[in-house]
Amino acid sequence: MRAVIVCVLMVAGGVAESGEVDTVGYTTYDWQVGGATNRMLCNAAGYGVHVAWTGSASPSPWPDRGMRYNYYSCATRQWVSDTGVEVFPYRNGFGSLDVNPANGVLVVSTHAPSPLHPDLARDIEPGACVFEYCSGSPVCDGYSDPPVAVGMDGTAHVVMLDDATGDQCWYSRVQTWCSWDVPRRLCSEGPEPGFHSYSLAASKLSHKVVVFWTATSRSPFGLYYRASSDGGETWQPATELPAPPAFGGDTVTSFSIQGAFPFYDREDRLHVAAPVAPIVRDTFRLMPAAIWHWCSDNSPAWSEVRRAGCDPERLIASVGYNALYAGRPTLGEDGRGGLFCGWEEFDSMNVEPQTNRLRAAVFCAQDNGDNGTSWQAAMRLTDTAATASYRYPCVIDRAPDDTLRVVYHADLVAGFHVFGEGPLTLNPVLVQKLKLASGVEAPPVRRVKPTAAATVVRGLLKTEDRIPETGYRAELLDIAGRRVMELRPGANDVRQLATGVYFVQRTGSRAQGFEGSGVVRVVVAK
Repeated sequence: MRAVIVCVLMVAGGVAESGEVDTVGYTTYDWQVGGATNRMLCNAAGYGVHVAWTGSASPSPWPDRGMRYNYYSCATRQWVSDTGVEVFPYRNGFGSLDVNPANGVLVVSTHAPSPLHPDLARDIEPGACVFEYCSGSPVCDGYSDPPVAVGMDGTAHVVMLDDATGDQCWYSRVQTWCSWDVPRRLCSEGPEPGFHSYSLAASKLSHKVVVFWTATSRSPFGLYYRASSDGGETWQPATELPAPPAFGGDTVTSFSIQGAFPFYDREDRLHVAAPVAPIVRDTFRLMPAAIWHWCSDNSPAWSEVRRAGCDPERLIASVGYNALYAGRPTLGEDGRGGLFCGWEEFDSMNVEPQTNRLRAAVFCAQDNGDNGTSWQAAMRLTDTAATASYRYPCVIDRAPDDTLRVVYHADLVAGFHVFGEGPLTLNPVLVQKLKLASGVEAPPVRRVKPTAAATVVRGLLKTEDRIPETGYRAELLDIAGRRVMELRPGANDVRQLATGVYFVQRTGSRAQGFEGSGVVRVVVAK
């Protein structure tokens, strides 16, 4: 059901042609997750888009709480339901979703009561909304809060919290439906998470799996991970990530109880988005908060996505339970392999009068086509004068075309009713779609880093130098699709090109069939 069309937005250095917002469901359960953000929006390539959330239509104690689901079909260009469908036929919650890359089939995780244990459901085909179930009981009895990640071979990897202790993360997997491995404790090598501040990701190209967690038993909080290269059979020792250089002087950088968000890109590189906050004179502060990106392939490995805060005198209301001024980041990539990061960020000038809680907005940023080494300016996706608080965003894992999709919740009265901060409201679950106006079609990526920009363009122009043709044209475009110059054999002054991302676009008969598109993307670094 189409809810609203938002105004034109600046995206990827260009202008988004539209910002359509669809209402895909509702929930009265306004506390979606306390720790790390889970994957809640996935692209099933060639089929459609899957989205899930913890839903309920009832007041406390939410007897109908459970994972709800909706699906956007590429064939019909419609969502299958106005309000979403129940995935599991009993009270449940606090799961996530992922997609089997081989067939586009959805896998949803949850925890179920009596006794507490994880369960999985999978659609019989993409968008059918007919599920078959895989109960984790009795093998995984006593574990809760189980996000899922599906690997290249369809294995479902699950990480869980030991409910008895509340401070241990355990791992299990389902290689053959429905056969659970006996859980293995992953976090014992380093400080335990102390909360469900853990997350996981599985590669769609290899058997890599990784689990991250935040150690909250020390100050500052530390970020640890364990990785497997054989589909979870064996695991490397726990590794602590050093904190990014987010703050200077006597201010210590701490990771957050919100954890980190891992993501394997289409070239099988591991990326992590993490929220950090300052500790000043042994006091943990909620602001200024920052979102940082990490990839071991980059130098330096850490890069700042966003730093957010305000004059402390302007902070006249609370952000509420378990929140940072900017936090809960997620990662995805567009059709050209560029990275996106989305997060929630509070607005010190927008206060909910009923609860004296700040309202939050959804922000997004795109990298500069350099594997997340640098990031463009943050874009605010939601209204500056909103009377709702927009929380728990998740960007799509892989944009199905030249669009970015983000799912988030509109808390109609800011403040969690779950914790008595505000009244009960029936909150819309929204998916926003941004059409990227880049000026070029999605090209293949040619990553080259020569010592001079001229070397790159001359190499790409060698065909034009040899074969002039009437009606054939080549142009150099910047990342926003703007024409930088026409490329002519022997007549190009490319020595002054700035470092950045450019496109060589060919038109005419000879351009047909050139690497499938007639467009080449190239990263230029002097």
